[in-house]
Amino acid sequence: MVKILLCVVGVLVAAGGVVAVWHGFDRYQESERLGQDIYVEQSQMAYGKKSQARQEQGEKKIADWEQEIKAKQTESYIWIGVGPVAVIVGATLALVPFLGKPKRRVTAPEPAQSADVAGDGGGQ
Repeated sequence: MVKILLCVVGVLVAAGGVVAVWHGFDRYQESERLGQDIYVEQSQMAYGKKSQARQEQGEKKIADWEQEIKAKQTESYIWIGVGPVAVIVGATLALVPFLGKPKRRVTAPEPAQSADVAGDGGGQ
């Protein structure tokens, strides 16, 4: 019973680690998308004829996006770092019951039959 429970918990922990890595890569892709938004905004600011107020608004958006990129990258690094550890721990937990020495079942020896019970005629 404990072996089955240990296997189930191990598989669940490993699956959680896979989800964590997936979540980390998703956060990293979001930060990449924000980087593209910054590139587009800088291009529009450089080549467009905009007023001073529009330029300042664009710079403020870029600064906000850069802050968001830093936060998302930090979060993605944490998720990507924790995920493989959880996968390793989960796989180890799932495999531990199968790695031990196999238990040998000792069977009790059959009792020897006495001479009286054996049916050799007894005392004749």
